[in-house]
Amino acid sequence: MAECAPFMGLRLVVATPLLVLLACAADRTAAPPARPPIASATASPAPSPAPALVEPPGLRLPTTFKPAVQRVRLQILPASPSFSGTTEIDATLAEPTDVVWLNADALEITSAVARVGGEEIRAEPVTFKDQRLALRFPHPLPAGPLTLSLGFQGTQFTQEDSGVFRQQSGSDWYVFTQFEETDARRAFPCVDEPSIKIPWEVTLRVPVGLVAVSNTSAVSETPAGEGLKDVRFRQTHPLPSYLVAFGVGPFEITEARAAGRKHVPVRIIAPRGRGFETAWAARVTPEILEGLEDYFGMAYPYEKLDVLAIPFTVQFGAMENVGLVTFSESLALTTSEQDGVARRRRYAEVAAHEFAHQWFGDLVTAAWWDDIWLNEAFATWMETKVIERWAPSWGMAAKRVEVRELAAEADALVAARVVRQPVRSYNDVRNAFDAITYDKGASVLRMFEEWVGEETFRRGVQQYLRAHADGNATAADFLRAISDSAGRDVAPAFNTFLDRPGIPRVQATLRCGSRGAVLELAQDRWLPAGSTGDRAGLWQIPICARWSTKGKEQTRCTLLDTPTAELTLDPRSCPDWVLPNAGYAGYYRLQQDPGSRARLLRSGRLSAAEVVGLLGDTGALARGGALPRSEGLQLAARHAGASEEHVLDAAIRLATVREDFLADPLGQAYAAWVRRVFGPHARALGLSRKPAEDDDAQLARPALLAFVSQRGGDPQLVAESRRLAEAWLSQPRAVAPEMVPVVLRTATRSGGRDLQQALVQRLDRTADRQTREWLLEGLAATRVPELLDENVTLASSGRLNPREISNLLTGGRRGTAPPLDWATGRERMLAGIDRSWDALTALMPRGALTRYFAVVSQSCSQGERAEAERVFGPRVKSMLGAPRRFSGALERLDLCIDERTREVPQLERFFAPRRPAPAAAGG
Repeated sequence: MAECAPFMGLRLVVATPLLVLLACAADRTAAPPARPPIASATASPAPSPAPALVEPPGLRLPTTFKPAVQRVRLQILPASPSFSGTTEIDATLAEPTDVVWLNADALEITSAVARVGGEEIRAEPVTFKDQRLALRFPHPLPAGPLTLSLGFQGTQFTQEDSGVFRQQSGSDWYVFTQFEETDARRAFPCVDEPSIKIPWEVTLRVPVGLVAVSNTSAVSETPAGEGLKDVRFRQTHPLPSYLVAFGVGPFEITEARAAGRKHVPVRIIAPRGRGFETAWAARVTPEILEGLEDYFGMAYPYEKLDVLAIPFTVQFGAMENVGLVTFSESLALTTSEQDGVARRRRYAEVAAHEFAHQWFGDLVTAAWWDDIWLNEAFATWMETKVIERWAPSWGMAAKRVEVRELAAEADALVAARVVRQPVRSYNDVRNAFDAITYDKGASVLRMFEEWVGEETFRRGVQQYLRAHADGNATAADFLRAISDSAGRDVAPAFNTFLDRPGIPRVQATLRCGSRGAVLELAQDRWLPAGSTGDRAGLWQIPICARWSTKGKEQTRCTLLDTPTAELTLDPRSCPDWVLPNAGYAGYYRLQQDPGSRARLLRSGRLSAAEVVGLLGDTGALARGGALPRSEGLQLAARHAGASEEHVLDAAIRLATVREDFLADPLGQAYAAWVRRVFGPHARALGLSRKPAEDDDAQLARPALLAFVSQRGGDPQLVAESRRLAEAWLSQPRAVAPEMVPVVLRTATRSGGRDLQQALVQRLDRTADRQTREWLLEGLAATRVPELLDENVTLASSGRLNPREISNLLTGGRRGTAPPLDWATGRERMLAGIDRSWDALTALMPRGALTRYFAVVSQSCSQGERAEAERVFGPRVKSMLGAPRRFSGALERLDLCIDERTREVPQLERFFAPRRPAPAAAGG
């Protein structure tokens, strides 16, 4: 056996067939030794200088090297800033070569050896900035089987939530992993591409007192000396590298009941001392898993299901690692004092999404990143599907339409990409995980499910999973399965939504005459006024119209595959009303003729989902210049008293006018209108829970009370919010958890330095992450410019974790909360980000820096545009995924400038003193 150089206090020993890690006497914290000279295992004359390496084009590695199995052994010490390890890859060379290419990033390669037959041949490792590693051998290796053995060292990041990273909970350190999209290469050299699905064998050397978990169950724990143990895990099913995962720390494990057809064990894994916070997750996880099994007609494909709570995440909320699904602890854990209906529902929805991936994404994996939309779109669609079956009262049909609205908003930009975007760079990979992938993809799936029929669609899904289990597939494979099930080729129509950017607009005009009732349809690309895009476009759009004639409801569908067409509804009678998007399952903006629209609104026959869709389309058309703004405000007022949360949220969005448009006295008139129209419902609900109130009240209260108190400036609610905020600082139970951020934002919006200082002092005294998030939401809402500057100082001080920095400066993932909803706040934030750029960059994950573009996308003046280009323009190229996202942010800014020019005169007319406010009504 040949011995390799020691690293990280370990000695690499080459053995056959495995590489065995043996502890040596060196201290584990010693600095890594110098890299040993690279040479062939057998003495030979010094070779001539090797020719310069030429990197392969594009992102993909050459297919000459074909992995079959990979073994990974890592030493993970959570308190240490680094880790060390070895890996062996059994593979085949398709042809002779003297260079083998792998992916590696932020790793120091300490040794590299190939075993071919009985010969061991050392390689010279050459790393490249594009995350590729070349192993250059002194002579060509023959075609056929070989084993690569590599030693390496890496970083356990603290500012990142990707690769191998470590975080504290209490006084304990924990190590976690997040490898999607392309960060397995930060943990071990590998072929880090989704098409390479192979079995993995993971062994972790960890301190004796800690728990180690991975994708599969541990098969052995053996002492390793010096207070360490080796935990070896069972070989996995074939997996792509991005689904390999592990965690190490003093975890507390809650055993839920066994679930599914195979009675697989289910566990919820929390930091030490927090097992009692897992009760909801432990209760519902098995039930959701079984609901998915029922839909797929297939048992859960893996041997266990662990839910692992991570203290905080920035770039993701949860991850579908096979058998070890990770969640931000804010989703998976809660105390009774911080629990509520919305949080419980959110865990269930996210769990349904991630568990659906165990089949769709894990069992069957996209062959390349250009089809990752199918994994994520399907899971987004499936989360509402399975929850709807499991909890029918939760309003998942309306939730699906909310998802559609998010997609449609993003798809109205010229910068919008196509769903099936070619992926040729790391920017493309990062951009593939956006609202177009998740929300548009899910909405298009829903539309075609409705078109072919739910059971037909389900059979196609099941056929697809059976055909490609443990392998890779493409969108073409999926569409083939759906077409086979439907008995017709759906691919041509479906592909028009995958390969063309934008959302279509369907203009529907009802004509009644001698030919009966005919719906005239016309399509183009929906773009708001002021857009520089081309409105020409032709999709193949499944359209289902629902109508009523003398109380009898009917539905008829067609495929609109020409610029204009007609759909005959009734050859004899004119309908009382017609909705040319039944259930709002169609992915298109609907614009009806005024008469049909008026009759539809009077009908009172729309479902909650259809009302949400109608409100959303009205808002887009009004803000985009295709309808008067007054129509949108009047429609919002009709639903100001809605009890269904999704309808009420949609009404509030439709009623919301940007503060930039509301200089006084227009701003005062708008606030008075909000109080008159939405105030009665808000005051009836109140800021506090009432005995025996239903879930709808708890879900509706936060958005409604925030709107009326903050945009309406209701003096009674503002005063009560200040009182409750002060009470909460000393008695947390004084405010229901879902209302804490509302009362804090309302109070600080009208408060001054005294309240701000009280929040900062409380922040410095608490380690509870949920409490800290609430406090930061309050701090961000201040309207005192100097306090905004102090927020930037706090963000760059090192006292906040990366998630908290993002929340304080940009309002979190959506980037729509304070301080970006007013011009002075944006100005101070942008100046502060510019001033503190180096410090903020060092504190934030490399992929999260584009969050700061929220300042740009919320801006609305030429001056702000010039300043944004000055601040971000030179930095865009160095930020992952930034060019497209910055372009989209600037486009939103430009559209806002155009919208303000059009909208302010309309608002002035609408809010003129002579106009009475519409009365609130239920919806």
